[in-house]
Amino acid sequence: MLTLKTEPYKWALDHLLKESDTDLFPRPFELDALASFRDDVERSLQRIDINEYSWFEGRRAIVPKGVLSFRAAIQLDPWDSLVLTALIREFGDKIEQKRIPYHDEVVFSYRFTPMNERKIIRVATAHNADYWLQQQKGELLRDPWLRRALIAGASAFSKDERIYWLRRIEKDGTELEKFVARWAQTEPSRTSLSKDQVQSKAQEEIYSISSDRTEVFISYSHKDKKWLDKLQTVIKPLSHRIKIFADPEIKPGAEWRDEINKALVSAKVAVLLVTPNFLASDFIAENELPPLLDAAKKEGLTILWIAVSSSMYKETEIEKYQPVNDPLRPLDNLNLAQQNQELVHIVETIKEKALL
Repeated sequence: MLTLKTEPYKWALDHLLKESDTDLFPRPFELDALASFRDDVERSLQRIDINEYSWFEGRRAIVPKGVLSFRAAIQLDPWDSLVLTALIREFGDKIEQKRIPYHDEVVFSYRFTPMNERKIIRVATAHNADYWLQQQKGELLRDPWLRRALIAGASAFSKDERIYWLRRIEKDGTELEKFVARWAQTEPSRTSLSKDQVQSKAQEEIYSISSDRTEVFISYSHKDKKWLDKLQTVIKPLSHRIKIFADPEIKPGAEWRDEINKALVSAKVAVLLVTPNFLASDFIAENELPPLLDAAKKEGLTILWIAVSSSMYKETEIEKYQPVNDPLRPLDNLNLAQQNQELVHIVETIKEKALL
């Protein structure tokens, strides 16, 4: 018999409530039901014998991939997602230890890097399924996905019909459906979203994501560490108001790549110390710049770049962003007094953007 302890299931539920289970489908509303009965849910999960567990049949669909193609996708039952996520939490590190190391760059694949802090944009999706559901009521007892649509509160059902079916599902449904039906009887019916409501919910998601970003992330080449030291010296008096991240802050023995990833997704302002060394760094180009530039486009991250030395920045994406000092008068072309004056101006700009 193989059972899991409480911690993996707690982590799995926290993770799914933050991340959902995919970015291909709308967020499963069943997760809200499970969150309402956490203690009961966790006790139920701990009784599961993984060796004997029967997986629910997922929902298969063809979904867009980019603008010119499609892919086959399977949406897992949320209960299965909880069990699978808990298993990954429990054994993911051990599996990673057996794989070819990421830094060998031999295999392209996703890696297990648990980060509760990360949040992904989920754009609200409208469903106009009421008419179809009205024609399919007779299938409710046989089709579990129709039962889920009913529980979600599709307006094809009257209040009395909905309560009748919810009570039947609470009595005869799967373990997950029982929790959801019990919860749904206290929730108002949820009708389809209008186009304006979809856009409004999407904007709410984007705002909530940008408000989660609170740090200043400094990206630099290790060959230019003396310029990082100069900047940190000037910015030090703000340390009680602004959280600054640069990779020397990582404690010895810490998972440095995880720490960098966490800082990247928490950054409100990114400060780039641009030099030829910076632009020549493969690590920066492949691991730091892409998520920062993407967040600047989609999540409101502010990019501030400092011309430390003359460089070929015009041949890069950085050229699209406003520098905080004159690239024709980079810091290393100034005398010490001028450098200090320019650094004070730069830090004032960082403070203004970070405390907005």
